[in-house]
Amino acid sequence: MPTDVTDGEQARSLVRRAGKFGPVEMLVNCTGAMYYTMMKNVREEEWERTVEVNCKGAPNCVGAVLPGMLERGGGHVVTISSDPGRKIFPVSRSTRRVRSSRRRSPRDCGSRPPAPG
Repeated sequence: MPTDVTDGEQARSLVRRAGKFGPVEMLVNCTGAMYYTMMKNVREEEWERTVEVNCKGAPNCVGAVLPGMLERGGGHVVTISSDPGRKIFPVSRSTRRVRSSRRRSPRDCGSRPPAPG
């Protein structure tokens, strides 16, 4: 089912279609885009797409499944990262928010961010 994860409505539509087979109990979130081009080539359309997919894709997918998981009282979200996502940078306010969002909620909806590569 091709879905543009940068579009929240398409992500929700995908979850509705999948829900015809039963409740979505797990989301394996592997959204990401990276173009391997030289910066000197200035391909702004590629930069825009990278930002759109990398910043909106995972939240749109989680937002599509989370209401059902909370309603049922459980579920799992696995968000797959990459090596660049594992590099240590100084902790900022946004990093603290991401870290705190990885903790389990009282409703047993967990999030686990493995980084395979």
